[in-house]
Amino acid sequence: MVVRWWHVTFAVLFLFLLLKLMFFTLDERYVALVTCFGKPVRKVTSAGLHFKLPFETVVRFDRRLQITEIPARELLTRDKKSLVVEVFSCWHINDPKRFLEAIGTVQSVPIRLEDIIVSELAAQLGKYTLSDILTVDSGKSKLEEINQEVLKSCRERIRREYGVERDPSADPIKLVDVRIRRLNFPEPTKQSVYERMKAERQRQAKQYRAEGKEKAMKIRSETDKEVARILSEAYKEAERIKGEAEAKAMSIYAEAYKRDPEFFRFLRTLEAYKKVLNDKTTVILSADSELLKLLTEGDKVQKKQ
Repeated sequence: MVVRWWHVTFAVLFLFLLLKLMFFTLDERYVALVTCFGKPVRKVTSAGLHFKLPFETVVRFDRRLQITEIPARELLTRDKKSLVVEVFSCWHINDPKRFLEAIGTVQSVPIRLEDIIVSELAAQLGKYTLSDILTVDSGKSKLEEINQEVLKSCRERIRREYGVERDPSADPIKLVDVRIRRLNFPEPTKQSVYERMKAERQRQAKQYRAEGKEKAMKIRSETDKEVARILSEAYKEAERIKGEAEAKAMSIYAEAYKRDPEFFRFLRTLEAYKKVLNDKTTVILSADSELLKLLTEGDKVQKKQ
């Protein structure tokens, strides 16, 4: 009886092991390649439980986007200026069969990508001057153009190296993006660069101040012209009003004189006294002076009135 239980246990274990060797599960984040003695047999892309022969092997590949950061490298621009550049790339496995045959493991990708990207980036940076890459006006910077050129040349080089130039869909990996993450200057040249940047800012500030002064002078000149014009028009208007007033006053004087010449002379004499005489004025006049007639002939004037 004990022997039979051992037989049953052995049979169950054997069946379990056989089932484990004949079935496998696949996560939706992965794609699998079934191989037989190292040769790819078929690709499995759907998640779930799948069948395979006991002597077949399953190799899983992560289908998600991978990010590879490339350490800082010192590269030269066209005008022989050194830049410390940090780059990152985004990629994913495109064809598992080609990937297994050409590259082998995921761990090998960053090393190969680093060589390709650094080489192509150095070639592209060598086409531009430092001022093309680093500029105050972001709209004039060539960084985005460099990123796109590096991405394009890296894709072409991957296809050449893995013999898939005529069929991009057979790329072992698909390079999605390559971007410069950070730019810096080597330590020995930082100070000189900062001094140049400072001098450039001071030059721009001086230019802006000069332009501001020029505009201020122009505004003041235009304002002075406008003020002079307004004052001139106001003076003309004042003179016109004054002339009209004087003419009207003369007309009134003439009318008053016509009505009563003696009384008019009397008023005019009083006005003359008011203008000439005050408490600090001493006037020496002859006896027949016109100014004294009012005093000597006042009774006659009153009698006439």
